[in-house]
Amino acid sequence: MINDWGIVGCGYMSREYCKVLTCKGINPQVFSRDLISPNVKSFQGAYPHIEVKEIAKNRNEVSNWLVCTNIESHEEVCSRLKGNVYCEKPYSHSPVYDAGKDILVLMNRRYYYWVNHIKHIIDSGKIVKVIANIPEKSVDALITQSIHVIDLLWYLTGPFQAAVKIGDISPSYVMSTDKSIPLLINMNYGSHENFTFRFYEDNGAVHEAKPLEAFSIAEGMKVHEPDEDIPVRSYKPVITPLEYVPTGYKPGLGELIDDLIDGSGTRLPTLSEHRQIHTWMQDNML
Repeated sequence: MINDWGIVGCGYMSREYCKVLTCKGINPQVFSRDLISPNVKSFQGAYPHIEVKEIAKNRNEVSNWLVCTNIESHEEVCSRLKGNVYCEKPYSHSPVYDAGKDILVLMNRRYYYWVNHIKHIIDSGKIVKVIANIPEKSVDALITQSIHVIDLLWYLTGPFQAAVKIGDISPSYVMSTDKSIPLLINMNYGSHENFTFRFYEDNGAVHEAKPLEAFSIAEGMKVHEPDEDIPVRSYKPVITPLEYVPTGYKPGLGELIDDLIDGSGTRLPTLSEHRQIHTWMQDNML
């Protein structure tokens, strides 16, 4: 397995993938387009036992590639590689890239520990509404960053239909999904709050990811009758957190790599699906 995995790029995500792979007993080969890049120096400092090589026009040494270069280079780099190619999001800025390529796009949020829990409930038809609050820094980060969040909603609820936009500075988008689930996305640009998903079940339970790495379920209300300390009746949801066992990796990354090793990325979007999500965002949110 030593020579079966290759990483292209030496930035933050490359180091994170390398951490997971080495902890699983896999020593990947690592390549860069620029060996004098500060990222290469940083990578070699973190992994001195791995020699970063310059990627040539054609590389066939490994069977599985994790492409973590900058967005503008994705198409050029991926076109050189043979075998299984997995590329960091989003794949290229261009709206005309080749969606027919056999590439999977790396979306670690699809592997969060709570995803199977809520997807099973959604697929059973019990979710009647979804509200997402996305406090992205600015509209400039919509495609490069928020596509991670939109992709996760898309995976959970099914493809989105056309949206109705409400407001301009911090707009909301109202739509239905292909599973006929009403979906509201609030783009609260620059707000000091967590990213939040709320899934409303038909029995009144509210399943909430807040922040997206944590998950809890609200079922019922605890009523506090008036007393001397609090002279009014108050209500507090009864909240149960979904159990989480830390992995030591970036959330979802260990599970993603396990899936690549065992199942070739069964949850990851194909380039064609990623293109569909990208196009929906461009048509409805920009």
